[in-house]
Amino acid sequence: MNAPSPPDRYRVPALARGLSILALFDREREALAAPDICRALGLPRTSVFRLIATLEAFGWLERVNGSVYRIGPALARFALERRGGVEGAAPRFVAGLSPATPIGPRPSHSGIVRSRQD
Repeated sequence: MNAPSPPDRYRVPALARGLSILALFDREREALAAPDICRALGLPRTSVFRLIATLEAFGWLERVNGSVYRIGPALARFALERRGGVEGAAPRFVAGLSPATPIGPRPSHSGIVRSRQD
């Protein structure tokens, strides 16, 4: 899903590059090394380093080890807050679970029941 492109005079290039870094991460690429980000976006190493440092400082990326990064907790917080917080997101998540799953909705309850597995 791509947002409509604003006229070039309104674009902020650094923000566009930072968002392009975040867009590289997906289910197949949960962690990326800085050199891979440079190659994927065709950006200089120093630019990517500064962008990553900024995204990491704000929690949008987190360092896994060395120069390898993954999406940070700020993105999860952002997504949850837009979906009604944990209270709003949890019922939608749980509704999609299979009846065989140890956590899930039960017909006799209006809330979530968690089975203990000791």
